[in-house]
Amino acid sequence: MAKMFRKLTRLRVVLPALQRRNLATAGGTQGKPRVVVLGSGWGGFHVAKNLDKDKYDVRVISPANHFLFTPLLPSTAVGTLEFRCIQEPVRTIPGLGEYYQAKARTIDFDTREISCSDIFKEKEFKIQYDFLVIATGAKTNTFNTPGVDEREGDEVMFLKHLYHSRKIRNRILECFERASVPSNTADRDRLLSFVVVGGGTVLNRDSYNIIFIYIYIYIYI
Repeated sequence: MAKMFRKLTRLRVVLPALQRRNLATAGGTQGKPRVVVLGSGWGGFHVAKNLDKDKYDVRVISPANHFLFTPLLPSTAVGTLEFRCIQEPVRTIPGLGEYYQAKARTIDFDTREISCSDIFKEKEFKIQYDFLVIATGAKTNTFNTPGVDEREGDEVMFLKHLYHSRKIRNRILECFERASVPSNTADRDRLLSFVVVGGGTVLNRDSYNIIFIYIYIYIYI
């Protein structure tokens, strides 16, 4: 959480400096310089939301069409919160020029052009920009732990996106139901064992507590 707030603080310094600049547009709306934001996470969403839309044509490119409040992901995994409670659609940003649900593949810094492909049919298109904000985040680091990549989605679940949370929720319910079958008594301890690895102070602690509460409610009440 501390790193997240430090990033937001740096963005508050960058935004006024960016808004003071005035460059010739590369095709922005009504002659305004075009700012393209890659990513809709903490950094990208904050920039797109706070830039002055009267001065800039702001566009967002991201595979996720929403901002996700990640500290509450463990709560959605066990049903304490609904998924819609921790997301804010990108298109609700006031004055946003365009949003493209796509992935940026290549960037030509000489021509200021981004090659993208949509996440549905992988159709390619290009977007020009005057300013480019790269806020794509990072993938989960497995530190080359043997078996993690191979078992992802089965026994191994990451927790960075909503679909991760849905998978964990379904997997926990599956384990409970399988453990209740009389013929699975030998595997019951294994099916009811959950391990939380990493995640920092927020995700790690909350994951343990919430899974414990979920087991208590599901089995004993």
